[in-house]
Amino acid sequence: QGGTASNTTVSSGGYQDVQNGVATNATVTSGGYQYVSGTAIDTVLETGGTQEVEGGVNGTGVAIRTLVASVALQDVFSGGIGSDTQVSTHGNLIVYSGGTAVSAVIDGGTETIEAGAIDSGASIDASTNIGTQNVAGTATGAHIGGGSFQYVSNGGVASNTTLGSGGYQNVSAGGTAITTTVSSGAEQSVYSGAVARGTV
Repeated sequence: QGGTASNTTVSSGGYQDVQNGVATNATVTSGGYQYVSGTAIDTVLETGGTQEVEGGVNGTGVAIRTLVASVALQDVFSGGIGSDTQVSTHGNLIVYSGGTAVSAVIDGGTETIEAGAIDSGASIDASTNIGTQNVAGTATGAHIGGGSFQYVSNGGVASNTTLGSGGYQNVSAGGTAITTTVSSGAEQSVYSGAVARGTV
């Protein structure tokens, strides 16, 4: 608590609890956990590793440049911020109510924005790996391309989304898409009961 840790490896059954302090360059292997209510920078979540980011008694938990490998998981809870997270194939980033993700890169993995959560500036535009963003909360400024998908479900709001070539946006009943830019080779599908405004 309040200190600094660097180059730690967290193995199966172990956990690193980052409270008020700073952890840099940690590696979390399968079955290991990193809990962040302070600041974690450049954490690598190997296959089966988990990072949980949340607000602590002294403020916001922040994870910066976390790499989420295949079958690894970053959970961002209320009061937590995930910044510049990179999610690889079959990796998962889940943002819960009160949590925030900023500038995530989804390269073949999945980002889920739950109701009450906020996402800003995600890039789901894989050159080789198809990524997915599921929006039940609020997503602003996402870029979707290269065969990747944005699904906006009931209660979800996606604004200022750019669909590059090969990008898909599906807006289901109860979902809202505002000011979506649909480029050549992209597709926006708006289903019964959904709202789309300002599509270009």
